[in-house]
Amino acid sequence: MKKYLLVFFLIIVAVIPAAAAETGGSFTIGNNNLPEEEMDSADFKGMDFLWGMSAFWEKEANDISGIRVGFYRDTVLNNLAYTNLYYNDDLFNIVVGPFLGLLNTAQTMI
Repeated sequence: MKKYLLVFFLIIVAVIPAAAAETGGSFTIGNNNLPEEEMDSADFKGMDFLWGMSAFWEKEANDISGIRVGFYRDTVLNNLAYTNLYYNDDLFNIVVGPFLGLLNTAQTMI
């Protein structure tokens, strides 16, 4: 019985800090796919829809600082993975951390 109480206590201790973590995501779609060649007229079909998405995980250390890890995809930066340590104050915000482009090409989409 003592083993079960110890395991239950360890699970509760491990889960309580994890409950403060935040996960989320978003999806975007737009029709700003401009052609690479110059256009002779103002005729733009506007039916080339480009999509973007993001997924993130955030853990607050306290009310003003924490860590944010995520993946972001949009039409300009393409695929981007990041890890940010942040500090938010009344007068300024500081965000420090690396980001890495994943499976990108040298071409720009726009």
